[in-house]
Amino acid sequence: MATLSFPVGETPRLVLANCASDISVKVHDERSIVLKLDSDDSAEQQGDDVVVSRASDDLTALVPHDTQVVIRNAHSDVNIMGVDGGIWVDLAQSDLVLRDVGVVQIEGQVGGDAHVLRAAELMAKHVRGDIQIAHIGTVSVGTVDGDCHITDVAGRVTWGHVRGDLEIGGRGQDVAVVGSSVGGDCEIHEVVSIELSDIGGDAKLRAQSDIRLGSVGGDLDARTAQGEIAAGSVGGDAQIMSGTGAVRVASIGGDLDMETTFAASSLAQLVVSGDVSLDLRDGSDVTVRATVGGEVHGRKIATTSEGELITATYGEGIGKLDLMVGGDLDLDGKAPRSSSSGWGAWADFGREMGQLGAVLGRDLGRMGAELGRDLGRVLSNQSAQWADRAAEQAEQVSARIQERLRSAEDEIKRSMDRAAREAERTARESERAARVTVRMGDREWRFDEERLERLKQQAQDAAESGIASAVEAVDRAIAGMGMPRPPAPPAPPAPPAAHAAPPAPPAPPTAPPAPEAAQAPMTGVTMRIDRAEPAEPAEPAAPRDIEAERAAILRMIAEGRISPEEGDLLLEALG
Repeated sequence: MATLSFPVGETPRLVLANCASDISVKVHDERSIVLKLDSDDSAEQQGDDVVVSRASDDLTALVPHDTQVVIRNAHSDVNIMGVDGGIWVDLAQSDLVLRDVGVVQIEGQVGGDAHVLRAAELMAKHVRGDIQIAHIGTVSVGTVDGDCHITDVAGRVTWGHVRGDLEIGGRGQDVAVVGSSVGGDCEIHEVVSIELSDIGGDAKLRAQSDIRLGSVGGDLDARTAQGEIAAGSVGGDAQIMSGTGAVRVASIGGDLDMETTFAASSLAQLVVSGDVSLDLRDGSDVTVRATVGGEVHGRKIATTSEGELITATYGEGIGKLDLMVGGDLDLDGKAPRSSSSGWGAWADFGREMGQLGAVLGRDLGRMGAELGRDLGRVLSNQSAQWADRAAEQAEQVSARIQERLRSAEDEIKRSMDRAAREAERTARESERAARVTVRMGDREWRFDEERLERLKQQAQDAAESGIASAVEAVDRAIAGMGMPRPPAPPAPPAPPAAHAAPPAPPAPPTAPPAPEAAQAPMTGVTMRIDRAEPAEPAEPAAPRDIEAERAAILRMIAEGRISPEEGDLLLEALG
């Protein structure tokens, strides 16, 4: 074993060209580079550069702290500590361990694992094993074949592909995360924003501002204080907490648990195959519109049947939250200011959500290809401005994606405005259709669905209190008025499976044929009841006691269950 000492000036550099065994580099206070290597190995000095062209055995080096270390080809482990003059690695075929160093550039690859503890910044093109990074400024990584763990990072983090799990812990306001894909699980916290194309496993994400994702194969747990959460698809369950309510997810394969204070300026759209639990905090200002395949639960929520369109208004209702729910919907928190239910406008809503799925699936999914291509091109360029260009490229990709999303959002808002106007028109027509004006001779009565239901309920109550034939009398009278029965509501569109674009909903039901009327209707549907004998003899009716039915109606008038006007109409309709 030989010891060689080389005095150096202000810009020392150690170049390790071809080392077959382990390498250890540490600092000392002398202005010299001291090498301990096999006596048969060769080393020479060229100005302030010390070059080891071949090292067959373990090599130990003591260098000034401001030395730049260049590793051309290391066949075994490399351990460098305390060097802040910069580290440049072309090929490290085994493990790489760096502690208390400055700028690190891995412009080739690391064949084993990489450990970087306390560094100014790291740029790495390819790590075949796992990579662990802690207490660092900025990070740019091309490909990691194993897991990637980054903790206590102070600046931007960008990467192309992590095939294992990814964990990132930042220091808060200056940490922006931009990446292409993660093959396993992903956990990111204490950062400003997250933009990520694809996650193969589960995702647990915490950001102060925006979270934008292409797809998540497993479950999603996302929380943001004041930004937007957008995703193309989630294969499993989703748990979302938003400080503003700005959430857009084109497809959730499982259940959704969402908690938010909905701001007046926010827009949210989600398609969920399973159940939805929505907790709107105090101060929410939003109109919730949902098609629900299962049951709806909530305080003062108007709902009559499965598969209908539910509308609930909280506050002034300025914000918009649209949901397509395959299972049950549970609206927690305070009661809405108003709510309604129906089925007339859900087809327009389904088309809107299908458009949302196409937009998010295309534009957020495209982020992965762009990041992988652009970052790969930048990271393969051997340059001192590598990190700056990687950050600049990531910002440009992010800006393009945000611009496309803004354009898509504008188009969706225009579509929603058109659909809202159509829904209002449909609601007015449905309301008019539900009101019926009945004429008998020169007399006229006006009814709506609520009044008819009240008459039926009064008849039921009368029957339970001992008035015989009350139910039969009212049913026969209503049938005698020729009241049209509304069509059955359509089945709601099935939410899409995970990773699939939302399907186009089926066509809405056709309206029932309008009854013939001798006079133009005043409002809604108008019917005239004529007592002319039929041309053909009618089928024999079931035995009935007309006098008992008339007596039942008269008793209901006497007991105040129905008004004299209503009783008069029912008696006329009985014939």
